[in-house]
Amino acid sequence: MIAARALQGFGGGIAQPLGPAQLYRAFPPKEQGAAFGILGIAIVVAPALGPILGGWLVDINLWRAIFFVNVPIGIVGVILGSQFLREFRMDRRPLFDPLGLLTAMIGFGAILYAASIAENFGWGGQFTLLALGLGFVLLAGHILIELRVVKEPMMNLRLFSNPTFLIAALVGYIATIALFGAEFMMPIYLQAFRGQTALGAGLFCWRSRPPRLLPRPPPDGCMTK
Repeated sequence: MIAARALQGFGGGIAQPLGPAQLYRAFPPKEQGAAFGILGIAIVVAPALGPILGGWLVDINLWRAIFFVNVPIGIVGVILGSQFLREFRMDRRPLFDPLGLLTAMIGFGAILYAASIAENFGWGGQFTLLALGLGFVLLAGHILIELRVVKEPMMNLRLFSNPTFLIAALVGYIATIALFGAEFMMPIYLQAFRGQTALGAGLFCWRSRPPRLLPRPPPDGCMTK
């Protein structure tokens, strides 16, 4: 399961930056706004439906189906992409940046590992500090390599000297932390401390009730004492 999750993360890491680039090439300028709007709908709707569908599958003891939901979607995506995406060939291949790739992979991986073991060893623990130190040292080396050593860096860090790009990146970073932080922690909080079912946590305490024009108090399971 861990290997499959790593493979999924590898594919998702490639698809995230390449998806918008493919949209730019697949649509003419006058249609790019509509294309990105549809992509934005999918990005917003998927995190909302995921916890609901996952909670329902967990409640009816079909949680194993979670690992197969994306398989038909991926197959359809491959078929549609092969049929409609335009082929693009560069005049020359960019140079490979092995030092930048290794320092980024190990550096970010060490910091993520430190965050995962901090619960057991504490943020001041020996192993946590060792992993954090290794991660920050390698990321500092990555910055120096990308700015001073390689001719064609894997990551063009000079883009952050553009104020517009820097502000947009910071806003996107903060918004992503807020979204995924709440998405990961809220179901655990609702189920472990508020006694909600998996589906109830996925619905974020609204539980399939009809909408009203006036605000209503949350369900008893979400009331603070």
